[in-house]
Amino acid sequence: MMKRRAIRLMLAATLAVGSLSLAATPAAAQQNFLNSFVNPGESMSLRRERLPDGTVGTLNTVAGENCGFQRFEGEGIIVLESPRLNLRCNKLLYDGTTGILTATGNIDLKKEGVSATCQDLYYNTANSEIVLKGEPIVRQSTEANNALFQGMDVFTITQLENGSSEIKMTGGDQIDCQVVPVGQEPIKPGETRTPAPTPTPNPAASGEGASGGGFAGLGNNVSITTKEKDAKTPPSVNVTTDPAGAFSTLTALGFVEVVSDTMNLRAESLDYDKSKDLLEALYNVYIHQQEIEATAGRMEYLLASQKITLTINPEVKQIKPDGILNISQMDQFVMVKNADGTTTTQAIGGPDGAPKYEYTAVAVTPTATPKPTDSVELDPNDPAAIEQITRIEKPKDDKKGGSGAKPRATPGPR
Repeated sequence: MMKRRAIRLMLAATLAVGSLSLAATPAAAQQNFLNSFVNPGESMSLRRERLPDGTVGTLNTVAGENCGFQRFEGEGIIVLESPRLNLRCNKLLYDGTTGILTATGNIDLKKEGVSATCQDLYYNTANSEIVLKGEPIVRQSTEANNALFQGMDVFTITQLENGSSEIKMTGGDQIDCQVVPVGQEPIKPGETRTPAPTPTPNPAASGEGASGGGFAGLGNNVSITTKEKDAKTPPSVNVTTDPAGAFSTLTALGFVEVVSDTMNLRAESLDYDKSKDLLEALYNVYIHQQEIEATAGRMEYLLASQKITLTINPEVKQIKPDGILNISQMDQFVMVKNADGTTTTQAIGGPDGAPKYEYTAVAVTPTATPKPTDSVELDPNDPAAIEQITRIEKPKDDKKGGSGAKPRATPGPR
């Protein structure tokens, strides 16, 4: 008993100066908690900082068995730091009996490649689930991409035992996900997105998730926005990552719009599966790629072969310099990107086995070439020529503000 009291007094004395640094030990009670924040042999620091008005705030702890934390609570500006997790907030509470950490107010979180800001945080250290609320904005960095997620009401990330992660985004008027190559920065929160460039072929692009280039075969600088479809279908985005943080799957539901440097796409459901090398869009699909605009009920994009297949009432408009080709009444439409950047297309089937083709030529308006004025030489000895010169020069003198004097004609030789 005397030993435990001495330990408690030592902790209280340390907290009196506003900082506590605790190294991980083999003690089971302490290690279960520390494993959520640090690796064995690392250390964790818990401290309070001064508020703008100069006040320090409060920080209290309760020690459990073997020096482990049973509970800590702080208010003001509280900072929790470790090699695996840095957390800054206005109020922090940890309950060792439940293994749950909660934080509120001006939260700034950094955890293993993920950084986030929000107003409310719930962290279950037992199953490594973190829930962010209050206008969460989350950034994730991998070796290939930088990603930005914002606009959702709730952001939940769960780290699995194999090191992979599950991410769920729900609620809000619009969920905005951006993926850009390393070395580029996503649009900062609150900034206006610039108009999307006209999609152009980019066969040389390469990157995470697809042989077609960039993220999920969509190219680089990918923006995925999801809006509410109806009251029963709020926007949602689910993502899984591998242990390295790279995207393994992505599912978006609602009114989904994708804008990238190679493709514009709209649908009500979007699924990306890296293991299958497949991107699929369903329901009211619209796609614009190069000179092709199309609608369909389903799009299947095989990333390895760069093959896009449209089914369920596909209709296609192909824009050429000399006209527009409309193709309808077919079973499917196939687009394959070639190595040189060109695209091969094929319309297949239909009610009578042959698609319907309609071609509208572009009306060409001939450009009128102005006829040059013929030059005429005037003879100064000809009285008629002198009269014509007078008519030409009179308006010039009038413009100069002349007094009405008659213009002089060039006299002939005497």
